[in-house]
Amino acid sequence: MSNHIRRDVSSAVARRRTSSATTRAVGRAVEQVAGSAVVHAAEVEAGAYVAHVGMRYAESLTHQELQAAEMYPERAYRFKAIADSFTALVVNELQEMGYE
Repeated sequence: MSNHIRRDVSSAVARRRTSSATTRAVGRAVEQVAGSAVVHAAEVEAGAYVAHVGMRYAESLTHQELQAAEMYPERAYRFKAIADSFTALVVNELQEMGYE
């Protein structure tokens, strides 16, 4: 992708009278912006993955919590604490990644 961007920038700059130093500087600037965009996209994708996996496990744990509470009502508070602790873990992880 970087070479493709560089070719496009080089051909756009080549249409005007510019020095090769200017062409190189523009190319470096474009690569820096493109690289930054890729990093931001990866961060968003990582956050979505953590949220997705966390929600799937929280859903499963909640289901298991309800089943166990039906079988052992006197221990329901323990099962709820386990499910709530996992949910808090996921929320904390997302907050550490910068999501509120």
